[in-house]
Amino acid sequence: MRRAAKRDDTERAIVDHLRSLGYSVMQISGPGLPDLAVGRAGKTHLLEVKSPGGRPTSAQRETMRSWSGSPIWTVRSPAEAYEAVNTLAAVVEEPATSAWEEAHQQQSRARPVLSAGQDTESSGG
Repeated sequence: MRRAAKRDDTERAIVDHLRSLGYSVMQISGPGLPDLAVGRAGKTHLLEVKSPGGRPTSAQRETMRSWSGSPIWTVRSPAEAYEAVNTLAAVVEEPATSAWEEAHQQQSRARPVLSAGQDTESSGG
């Protein structure tokens, strides 16, 4: 019982801290689900809150392994939670932009360049 109270204290401190910094925070509950959904600037981050020394359950580890969105971070303090959501923001923004730019560039190189009034069938071959 004492362990659950510590986790609740830790979670409450994290929620209060992130909200004070302008983040939206939703507490989630359910077997294997992360504890918090944290949102800001159109991005959502998922956090699993543990007391110091606590470890994710097997159901939580399975969720973390099978989740195809941004990583679910395990955090133990308000400072770790803040670091996680800021690290995730950088990780989510950079690769997504780079991957989109790379795909767009490849697509642009693969397309035939057409003059006005020309269609692909009459462009020769």
